[in-house]
Amino acid sequence: MAAITFDTRKAVRNLKAVGFEEPQADAIVDTLGDAFTDTVATKADIAEVKADIAEVKVGVKADIAEVKADIVGVKAELKAMATQADVAGLKAYMLKVAVAAAVGIILANATMTLALIRFLS
Repeated sequence: MAAITFDTRKAVRNLKAVGFEEPQADAIVDTLGDAFTDTVATKADIAEVKADIAEVKVGVKADIAEVKADIVGVKAELKAMATQADVAGLKAYMLKVAVAAAVGIILANATMTLALIRFLS
């Protein structure tokens, strides 16, 4: 940071030349002097800040890319889990159908056996 040079004597002279009394001119110049003694950014300071921002931007972009990759991975895992759930659900349904068919066959055999026993008796 750099300080701005401020010629206080010249400023007082200029203010007095346009009608200010010396105490008023001194007060104005003191106030402005205080404001100008604070540091201001130079072109080099601004360039440094821009470089810092660019560096942070690169890091943020890398973080975003990492999060995107994580999201893709989670989506793939969820899709695999959904497929596994679909397969498990399909297996359960097939088992239910197979059991129902087996019960139907057993009942049909029992019915035919009873009918055959009645017929033969």
